[in-house]
Amino acid sequence: MEIQESLRLCRSALFQGPGPVRLPAPEPGGYGFALLRAGTGCFVREGRTLCCGINQLLLVPPREGPLLAPCAGSPPLEVLTVQYGPSALRRLADADPDMAGFLARLPDQCRVIPLPDSLAMLLKQLTCVLLHQQKQPEFADGIYQQGLLTLIAVLLARACHQARPPESAPDPGAVPLDSILGYIGSHLTEDLSLEALEKQFSVSRRHIQRRFKAATGLTVHEYIIRMKLDRCKPYILQGLPINQVYRVAGFGGYNHFFRAFRKEFGMTPKEYYRQAAEKA
Repeated sequence: MEIQESLRLCRSALFQGPGPVRLPAPEPGGYGFALLRAGTGCFVREGRTLCCGINQLLLVPPREGPLLAPCAGSPPLEVLTVQYGPSALRRLADADPDMAGFLARLPDQCRVIPLPDSLAMLLKQLTCVLLHQQKQPEFADGIYQQGLLTLIAVLLARACHQARPPESAPDPGAVPLDSILGYIGSHLTEDLSLEALEKQFSVSRRHIQRRFKAATGLTVHEYIIRMKLDRCKPYILQGLPINQVYRVAGFGGYNHFFRAFRKEFGMTPKEYYRQAAEKA
């Protein structure tokens, strides 16, 4: 298979705007991935609103192009996308059995998964390099782009693999804890009270709280606060105004956010930003 043929339906792009951003649907037989370089976007799937932030990966299956709208208090969206055409996916599957298994497990609906900070940064850097290369081709361009696409695909596969819950024997009576954790991560700006979780998963709030504490060592409330604070950190480091940061993460007010941040990290948000800037 010629390199140029496998690249033919592979594309990267940067979408920016103060309003909603429509991501392109991948070609039939292909697959797409999106990373937010700035802002937090929300999209609706099957009547449910899901959120995607700068440390999360959005999986985009064929024929489905989600409409990302900025969440309340979010700065303008900047979305990096990478799409793999059918021939490129076949090439990856033929090259390594692990990649073949990863591609076979890709969901047929949009899904948001978390990314470690270092991996999110590396993926965005490589995607920007690929975007530049596609706009300004250079010597041996086809081989270079093929290498970038392969490396990005491997990192995407590792991110998805790390996000998979550990396999265990099914327990029909168990609380779907992995589903609850995933739901919390995708709905941080919405109502996540025990009453809401009880209604969403048809399991008693007492049972949820007991299983949650046993598995994580935290109450549901403590876990949600930590997740929201983790979402705040990269926005603080970007220099986003604090009065926008706490809204993006789903805190109801500045005082609540300020107290939680200082309790968790032993410093104020401004001190955290200043300390990081001094180390940079």
